[in-house]
Amino acid sequence: MKNRDSKEFLRRFKNTLTRRYILRRELSRGGDDVTLFTYDRKSKKNKIVRFFNFADTPNITLQKILNDFDRFKIKEVSQHTNILTINEINVFSDMMNFDYIGLDADYFDCVSLEERAINYIPMFERYRIIYSILSALLHCHEYGLFHQNVGPQNIFVSEKEVKLSEPSSWVIPIHHCYSIYKEYEAPEFKKGNIANEQTEIYSVGKVFKYLNTINGDSNNIADMIIQKATAFDAAARFKSIFEFKQEVSKLIELSRYL
Repeated sequence: MKNRDSKEFLRRFKNTLTRRYILRRELSRGGDDVTLFTYDRKSKKNKIVRFFNFADTPNITLQKILNDFDRFKIKEVSQHTNILTINEINVFSDMMNFDYIGLDADYFDCVSLEERAINYIPMFERYRIIYSILSALLHCHEYGLFHQNVGPQNIFVSEKEVKLSEPSSWVIPIHHCYSIYKEYEAPEFKKGNIANEQTEIYSVGKVFKYLNTINGDSNNIADMIIQKATAFDAAARFKSIFEFKQEVSKLIELSRYL
């Protein structure tokens, strides 16, 4: 696959996509990856289409990604309350033979967490968001999958729902994929390590810190949880996602009385 400018990539993809979908608005963007709110001409339903291109590296090809999606049951993994549910995995090709993978997902009235954070988010809602992300990651682990791009751009929220996106970044413990959200990336990645439970704990801890920082308030208990989750040394973090989730659960209960 040839290298190309990201704006040109998006322009070509949108031209291809409009054969089936009416593009409504953009929900989030990460590098060349874009999530679009669309209207499906075929089913006559609102949809979310997450599309991405794959890295121009010898070991990552379109067919390899499609095979991995099938082998590791990405559609089945997405059937979870806190994961953006995928109905179809489509391949789009334009007249210049550029290939794109589009994930046709259920629509719900949402915005990215990055956009939601523009306005004040109450503490209880922040804790609920973090708890939901951890629940989604635990579910992924049951399939032997880890996430490498946990960040506000890949978390979608509505008044009642929280969903993790970006299944193109779910990796298995045998190879390393490229992470684009460096500010949420665990220190181990700089040493060439692959995604694992500890890298995910760090990333979710950084999202938690982001929510508290951008909203300008926190409490001592939440700060201690964040400090432990984002420790530079992986051995100093929570031993597991489950332990992290338990601490956030206690925080949720405590916040009812604050």
